[in-house]
Amino acid sequence: MGKRETMRQMIDIFKKSFDNFFATIVLYQNQEEKLLKNFVENTPGISDEGRKVIDQWCNVYQKGIVNFKNVIDNGYTQIETLLDLDAVFLSQDLSEKM
Repeated sequence: MGKRETMRQMIDIFKKSFDNFFATIVLYQNQEEKLLKNFVENTPGISDEGRKVIDQWCNVYQKGIVNFKNVIDNGYTQIETLLDLDAVFLSQDLSEKM
């Protein structure tokens, strides 16, 4: 197995680990959001304005989660693209021969 295949396997393992971790965190976050909304709906002391603020907060958080995941996925795509370039491995091979 060459360096490129080894690097690909390592990156795939890291990506799958991150995806599993991220899915778990999102699952917990969604559950907590449901609990919060249920609490807000059943608490008479919270005003409509307070409910709107909590809904906006949840929406901002959800957008942040999506943006974060997109940035990470983009990073993995860039790394995979870099691995496709033969120049990186050619450079390493030349430096090892020196």
